[in-house]
Amino acid sequence: KVKKEKARLVCQCMNVTDHEIEDAVLEGARTFLELQERTKIGTVCGQCKPEAERLLEEYIKKHFGDGKK
Repeated sequence: KVKKEKARLVCQCMNVTDHEIEDAVLEGARTFLELQERTKIGTVCGQCKPEAERLLEEYIKKHFGDGKK
């Protein structure tokens, strides 16, 4: 698990932090839909979707390179 200190709230409606997004990526989330299934992010008002998608890409690159095998 990613450490929870200094977590930044990304989705206020569902109380999802950047650390929870990173955890979801490490657990296999690769698309915004998979991220929603794991965290419920962006399922209420949707304002966080652009930031959540940006973080999703950032964490995939951080942990798994550019995605090409």
